[in-house]
Amino acid sequence: MKSVLIIDDDPEYLQIIGTILLEAGYHVEQANCPDRAFKHLFESRFDLVICDLHMPFKTGPEIFDFKYDYEVGVRTIQELREACPGTALIAVSATMPWDLPKVMREIPEISALTKPFSEHQLLELVTLSMTAPNQQMLH
Repeated sequence: MKSVLIIDDDPEYLQIIGTILLEAGYHVEQANCPDRAFKHLFESRFDLVICDLHMPFKTGPEIFDFKYDYEVGVRTIQELREACPGTALIAVSATMPWDLPKVMREIPEISALTKPFSEHQLLELVTLSMTAPNQQMLH
């Protein structure tokens, strides 16, 4: 069974993405910030990581000790690329239309998905990303 780690500070998107992937037969782990995501990475290996771009680095009382913006997601994806070479990555974002292409230029071998997205778009990109992890795709 293929495993996916979802990193998103929006509980609604965590649930939506998680439910779609669980119903499609994937093992799913979730983290609401990069700090928690990296703890999952020490415990498990994932075939795919789906990472939101705009989020805080930590949650709870420490949330305001860190920047909450696009750069947190970009930095997280860059660190994931180094920590998990060969793992497929998908950036997701509801941000400005130029953010995702910018990330794709900055980080080679990443796919991107604009929020909101359909179940079909998500599953298609997940499948493509895992079968061709070195190709960039924007949906």
